[in-house]
Amino acid sequence: MVERSIAGLQNSHPSEHSDEEVPTPMTKPPRITPIFDDTWFSMALRSIGDAVIATDATGRVLFMNPTAETLTGWKEEESRDRKLSEVFHVVNERTREATESPVEQLLREGQTGSHTNQAILVARGGRETPIDSTISPIADDEGAIAGMVLVFRDMTERRQSELLRARLAAVVESSDDIIITKTLDGIVT
Repeated sequence: MVERSIAGLQNSHPSEHSDEEVPTPMTKPPRITPIFDDTWFSMALRSIGDAVIATDATGRVLFMNPTAETLTGWKEEESRDRKLSEVFHVVNERTREATESPVEQLLREGQTGSHTNQAILVARGGRETPIDSTISPIADDEGAIAGMVLVFRDMTERRQSELLRARLAAVVESSDDIIITKTLDGIVT
């Protein structure tokens, strides 16, 4: 009986059983268009691998994704309505002096700014992480700054690689011996 029912469905026309077209190898399934609402954008920002913090026009934190929470040591709920400079504390790697607040820089210059060299993020618990960061204005329909978005990433592995490369170069430069290098295939370079 079950076989007869299945056979009957397979040989029947789709419109006899449903208002929807049944996808076949010759047709594409219907496309589902996402709804771009606050929930969708929040999920997208939380999914980004880089750290993201959004502020209002005065530089108070409105949003922080999980990567930003990890790097700053602040939970989003705790950071909300605090000044960005309290949550995002950056010092110069060499001088150990605090760098200019990215909010102040953006408000003064009115354009995207960045920390790309020797910037160290000092987390809430004191952990230090080398970072690259960019802050950009969020403009309203009339072009006025309605907020800011700060994107930053952990540069620890890159800095360690640069340091190792510099040390190797220093060894080569200071050596009085002939140094021969080979590729992994054994070819002398």
